[in-house]
Amino acid sequence: MRILGLLQNFLLNYDDAGSEFYLSAVSEFEKRRTDYNSWVKEQVSRNKGLFVSSLIGFNYIPQISWTGSETERKKSLRDNFFEGISFSDPLIVKTSAMKEWMDRYVNLYGELATTMDLRDSLFTLAGKIAIEKSRDGDPEVYGWMVDYFFNGYESFNIEKGIQMLQPYLDDPKCLTSKRQEINRRLEGIKTLKPGTKAPDIELTDPENRLFNLYAYNTGSKYLLLLFWSADCNHCKEMMESLYPFSQQSENKQLMEIIAISLDETESEIIAWEDRIKEIPAWKHLRLEEGVRSKVAADYFILSTPVMILIDKETKVIRSFPESVGQVKKQISR
Repeated sequence: MRILGLLQNFLLNYDDAGSEFYLSAVSEFEKRRTDYNSWVKEQVSRNKGLFVSSLIGFNYIPQISWTGSETERKKSLRDNFFEGISFSDPLIVKTSAMKEWMDRYVNLYGELATTMDLRDSLFTLAGKIAIEKSRDGDPEVYGWMVDYFFNGYESFNIEKGIQMLQPYLDDPKCLTSKRQEINRRLEGIKTLKPGTKAPDIELTDPENRLFNLYAYNTGSKYLLLLFWSADCNHCKEMMESLYPFSQQSENKQLMEIIAISLDETESEIIAWEDRIKEIPAWKHLRLEEGVRSKVAADYFILSTPVMILIDKETKVIRSFPESVGQVKKQISR
């Protein structure tokens, strides 16, 4: 394949497409390409059902129209780039070859860029074409393709590219990594219910002391886990009622609150640090990776606020109160 690749690059850049030498080289290349692609197809068929078959397809060499100019030849390569690959195979996104293959595709467009604006337009076009090619394939492959370009557009700050992606991001059939995680958490929420043991939590508090939920010792009968964010209006309304309620002497004996922040940006952290000064009686923790953190994943947190009332001794979940009134009802039983 390496020799074929070198020959292909040579022919793509050759300046005399009408010469006998060029035509002879094209003939030799096409013969070798046909033989090689036949071998690739045979290997894919022979190893069908095995993971290796998903890797082999990336070796397929697409057809190129050799009769035009250098510009036309390279356009033909871009247009036919996805020939030979199956977007219906979900295993292709589990391979490292997928990203390397897509990087080569994007670089074909990058070579044409002479200005930043042209680069942004070309990369946006490349994304649109690739995503449309994968759209009717496996939902995970479709989602992977959208993720690939979203990450690229964010890295290069290509706003028009991100705007182009919006309809795909909103498509429920597009299983991006975010949508897959949301689906996982929606399914997981069904398993986290009253009577089950709360997942352990191990974090460092603002004073750099280690907090471990299972080892945490308090005189209260219950622990109330509160997942919140400093910029969340619903959280603010909840806490304005919950804090004074929690400080009533009879309630302090029954319940202690562990407030776990999902704030992660610099501005959010500053707001969180200011806010917790107003509610010093609670135990405060912060998930540095926010909703992407292990604790948020363990508790299947998708939004805030979320309250989980657990038994202090057994760490078994008692309820998921949605209001201060429900908290009061639960702890007074």
